[in-house]
Amino acid sequence: FFWCCPAMERLWAPHPDLVFAPCFLKSRGEKDAILLDLDNTEVRCLSSEVPGLDKVREPQLLGVDNVCTLEEVNQAALLHTVRVRYGREQVYTRVARILIAVN
Repeated sequence: FFWCCPAMERLWAPHPDLVFAPCFLKSRGEKDAILLDLDNTEVRCLSSEVPGLDKVREPQLLGVDNVCTLEEVNQAALLHTVRVRYGREQVYTRVARILIAVN
């Protein structure tokens, strides 16, 4: 679903398990918005929160070695980068001269 619709904009949405997740906006009503995460799981938030959600940039999804190389850094991108790297058993992530270690 996601890759067949490249024109859809991805947003960093609050997620009950992951804290933040890259999601596509499925629908937006008067009160609630429904987003889909990468597993096609529905994530809900208030419609009024949607304009304030950060846009997902493709490099933010790659798990880069140094977060400072990202064009745009936010909480969600930092957390996702560390999560992706941990999943690849790369427990060290740099933020300029700071080293984040996850074990």
